[in-house]
Amino acid sequence: LDGTYTAYLTGNNSGVGTATLSGTLNGSSFNDSENVTITEGLPNLAQSAITSSPSTMTTDETSTISVRLKDQWGNLIIHSRGDVALFTDLGVLSSVTDHNDGTYTATLSANNTGTGTATITGSFTGTGSASAVNGPFSDNTTVLITEGLPVLSQIQITANPVTITADETSLITIRLKDQHGNNLTQSRGTVTLATNPIGALSAVTDNMDGTYSATFFLNAFGTGTATITGNFAGTGSASGVNGSITDNATVLVSHGVATKLTILTQPSSIATAGVVFAQQPVIRIEDQFSNLVTADDATIVTAAVATGTDILKGTLTATAIYGIAPFSGLFYTKAETITLGFSSAPALATATSTNIVVGHAPVDHFALNAPANITAGASRAGYVVTRYDFYDNLVTTGPQTVYLFSSSAGANKKFFNA
Repeated sequence: LDGTYTAYLTGNNSGVGTATLSGTLNGSSFNDSENVTITEGLPNLAQSAITSSPSTMTTDETSTISVRLKDQWGNLIIHSRGDVALFTDLGVLSSVTDHNDGTYTATLSANNTGTGTATITGSFTGTGSASAVNGPFSDNTTVLITEGLPVLSQIQITANPVTITADETSLITIRLKDQHGNNLTQSRGTVTLATNPIGALSAVTDNMDGTYSATFFLNAFGTGTATITGNFAGTGSASGVNGSITDNATVLVSHGVATKLTILTQPSSIATAGVVFAQQPVIRIEDQFSNLVTADDATIVTAAVATGTDILKGTLTATAIYGIAPFSGLFYTKAETITLGFSSAPALATATSTNIVVGHAPVDHFALNAPANITAGASRAGYVVTRYDFYDNLVTTGPQTVYLFSSSAGANKKFFNA
């Protein structure tokens, strides 16, 4: 009503720059115009954006996290206006880089926190003219982290239990892991196992969850520490991963339950009647795989004649000491070939010795076989002198001069060899 008119120019999402103002009056344009320079406003925490690229990665890869400052209208801010901090609940973030153009970036990498969805949030601390703008951004971004490739130096081989007897088994488990030590949850190839220097392994089972298993057991003689090693051959996306697994597992194997007797030291193969065998038998207490049962200090072993017609003499029992039962003082008094049998309490599988050839002892006495009556003037019948040792064994070796005497007057002395 005073010849003046007013209006207000307000920024919007059309951005920044120079606004040219012009007008009309009753449909006729003014000859005059006015320019207004619109510059960026303050960052707005509800409008600023957080993005990720890519939004899916493996634990071997990375994703770039970007923050774009915007004003209240969503216009891009093209200057540094403060400091940005970023946070993730999975994986790890690098330090934030301010590009001085209203954008900030950081790198998301996997670590040993595993796989899943990482949610990245941020906060802003304004500086300069934006110092009043502080707090968390409303926006966030997510990155799906999936498992990476198996790494030979990270794969684990374990045994359970780590100590067994020869009669028991141990479960061997292989766990695939990525470079950060995260468990893989899918089958990624083939595992083979080997054991040294003792024992055997069943076929390896792929459990289709990133683990493989086999059974360790003893199948032959041997106790001590078995070392289980492995090899991995990748398939599919892991086909480039091949070679020996760095890790190994050990299983300590001790003897099993006693099942049998064996002969550690055979008795003398040649012996003399009535004389203690020069080499006395020594018996082992063994498990099913012929391992010495070193914990056995109680089994009583009895020796007896297995083949032969007389009985064994001497100390016929021996008690095991650390699984060894040594005999002493055994002898035999009949000249013949024999074998010895060994049994035990508690009962174990028996053992039989090799042959023992028992020879006679030295001559102890004679037997004379001659006609009871001789006719005068007739030919004299033959005389037979037989030699025996103390145990009445026939003495068959070694020539010996035997003297026969007649108690009659005038008898001739004659030498005979027998």
